[in-house]
Amino acid sequence: MSATLDAIEGAIFTRLATLKANGATPTTSTPLRTVDRWAGEVTADDIDDALLGVSPSALLAHEGSTTVTRGDQQYVETLGHDVEVVERHAFRVYVTVADTRGDTAVVKGGTGTPGIYACTQAVAEALSGYRITGLLDGGVVALVERRPWRIRRGESRTDLVRFVALAALAETTETLPGAPMTRLDATVIDSDDDVDGQSVTLATSRTTL
Repeated sequence: MSATLDAIEGAIFTRLATLKANGATPTTSTPLRTVDRWAGEVTADDIDDALLGVSPSALLAHEGSTTVTRGDQQYVETLGHDVEVVERHAFRVYVTVADTRGDTAVVKGGTGTPGIYACTQAVAEALSGYRITGLLDGGVVALVERRPWRIRRGESRTDLVRFVALAALAETTETLPGAPMTRLDATVIDSDDDVDGQSVTLATSRTTL
């Protein structure tokens, strides 16, 4: 069964939550004080109002979903004669670190205060290659990029870590006209005719689907 957008987001969020320090001192393996969801567009004011006091933090947002084009079509017909529509679900994680000790402390951190590099590294390692049941062809969550998004010199920095996951809509979304394939017949003919000029059958097979 294909994974839904809701299931994919839920699995990613659960995985991200394993990086929370849960009241303990943050470390490079559990560097986050806060892990949360965001439903809309994230602005610099949102970061200031909601996250700077509880950073290092990670905010998960669904960036959007697009149809994946296979060749010149946006679907593939299955053996069952169903239409399989594949979507590319994109997510972004806003990772924020605040440290008023200066730029070095923001990016490199210190004892009990991981820097932005360590935090984005932990997020990337946790989600990149993460296997979620129902992704297309047994696929995994793929890392797209990580880059600075908002920098306040000597105070704080927010980086984006972006991921994508491919999943198909239910195969019964739409059915093409005609009947499903039920049998496959195959015949292998020699490239050279026999002495009487007749074709030579080398092998035949019949498979019931």
